[in-house]
Amino acid sequence: MKSKEKLLSNLNIAFINPPILDFAMYNLFAEPLGILKSIYACKKFGANVIYIDSLDRTFDKTFFEKGSISPTFKDNGSGKYWKKLVDKPEQLQFVDREFYRFGLDFEKVSNLIKIKMSEPDFIVISIVFTYHYLAARRLLEILKNDFPGTKVILSGIYPTIYFQHAKTLGFDEVFTGNVVSFVSELLKRYSLTDIDTLHCSDIILKANKQDEYYNDESDSFSDFLPDWDAVKDLPYGIIRLTKGCPFSCPYCASNIISGKFEKLSIGYSLSQMRYFAKRKIYNIAFYDDALLIDKEHFITFMEKALEISTNFRFYLPNAIHIARADEDIFKYLKYFRMIRFGLESLNMDDFKYGNKFNQDELNHLINNIERFNIDKRSISFYILFGLPGQDFTEVERTVKGALKLGISPRFAEFSPIPGTKIFDLAKEESLMSNLRLNIEEPLYQNPCIYPYYATEFTIERMKYLRSLVYDKK
Repeated sequence: MKSKEKLLSNLNIAFINPPILDFAMYNLFAEPLGILKSIYACKKFGANVIYIDSLDRTFDKTFFEKGSISPTFKDNGSGKYWKKLVDKPEQLQFVDREFYRFGLDFEKVSNLIKIKMSEPDFIVISIVFTYHYLAARRLLEILKNDFPGTKVILSGIYPTIYFQHAKTLGFDEVFTGNVVSFVSELLKRYSLTDIDTLHCSDIILKANKQDEYYNDESDSFSDFLPDWDAVKDLPYGIIRLTKGCPFSCPYCASNIISGKFEKLSIGYSLSQMRYFAKRKIYNIAFYDDALLIDKEHFITFMEKALEISTNFRFYLPNAIHIARADEDIFKYLKYFRMIRFGLESLNMDDFKYGNKFNQDELNHLINNIERFNIDKRSISFYILFGLPGQDFTEVERTVKGALKLGISPRFAEFSPIPGTKIFDLAKEESLMSNLRLNIEEPLYQNPCIYPYYATEFTIERMKYLRSLVYDKK
C-alpha cells in the first residue's frame, strides 16, 4: 500500500500556464500562484510533474516566429511579454485595435511537453480571466491531437466563476475552487484511496514543516507553499498575508474566488521571504485583496521580514484601503516602491463603491503622505470607470478633484464578472448599447471592450480624461 505522501506516485502531470490572446497584457508582478501551489502539493504526494510557462519572458528569440515582438524588463522585474500580432476573432472585428498572442505559439507548447514528458497522464491548463477562453480552446485542440490518450484538465479562476461556459470547451475535466480542493479532487479520483480535504491539508501541513525555509509553530493549515523552484529565473517574489476580503463590493469577485476572509499564518508567509532572500530576490509584491484589514498582522510581518533582510523592496499593485492606512502603517511605507490606494470615486456615499472611506479619512491620508515624506512618484490612486449606471461627469469630477488634492489618479477599467452583484445590471446596460453586446459571451467581459462599447465611456471621452492626468506630467 502506498504511503500517504506518495498517493500520486504513478501519475505524470504537465501543468501549463498557457499563451494568451488579447489586445493588451502587461506583467505587473504576475505569476500563476495556483499552478505553483498545485505543483508543490502534487510533488509532495509523489507525482512526476513538469511545468511550462508559456508567458516566460526569458525564452530566447529562437522559440518565437519571425515578427514576434521582444519583451521588456524593468529594474523591479515587471515588463512587457513576448507577443505576436494575430487575427482578431470574428466576434471582435468591430474593435479598432491590434490583437496579439502573448507568449509561445500553441504548437510550441505541445512540442515542449513532448520533450519534457513523453506520456503525461494529465495536462492541466489554468486560465484566470473568462475572456481568455479562446486560448484555452485553441491549446486544447492541439493537445488532444498530439496526446490522444491524455486527459486534459481545465482549472483556475475562469472555470470557478463561469463553470457553465467552461464546460462547453470540451475539456475532459473542469475543476473549480481553490488549490486545496483541486488537489483533494485529484487524490479522490486517481489515488485509489478515499481522502478528504481536511486529511489532504494535514498531510501538506507536515510537508510544509519539512521545508528548509519553513518556521511556523502553528498547527493550523494556511495554504500550500508555491513551488518557486519551478520558476527558473524568478525576477521578483510574490507574497500574501491574507485570503479573500471582508468587504462585498458589488463589482468584485474576491468572495467568489477566495471565499471568506482569512489570515495566513505569519510563519507561512515568512518561509517564502527566507526563500527569496536565499535566492537574492528582493523585489516583493503583495497579492492581497485586503492587506491592511488586520493592522497588527501586517506590522508583525513587516518587522520580521525586515529582520530577514533590509534589502527587500515592496510593491502594492493591488489597491490598499485608504481608511486603514494610519500612522502605524505609514512607518513601513518607506520600504515600498509602488503604493496604490483604492480611491474608486469621490462620490463616496454611492453603494457601488463599497462605502470604504470618507473625506476626513482621505484628507488624513494625504496629510500623512506629506508628514512621512513618502516619495509621491511611488503613489497613485485607482479611479474606477465603466461601471453600469456610472455617469461620465462623476468620473470627470473625481479626476479633477483628485488632481486638486494633489494626488495622482490611475484609471482602472471595469470588467463585468459573472456571479458578482453588478453583473446582471451590466448585462442590461450592454444589451441597450449601440452594439447590443451580450456579456454572457466572455469576450465582451474584457476591460478593453465593455467600458468603451457598452457604456458612455467612449474611447474619445477616455482620451480626454487621460489627457487631464498625463498631459500635466
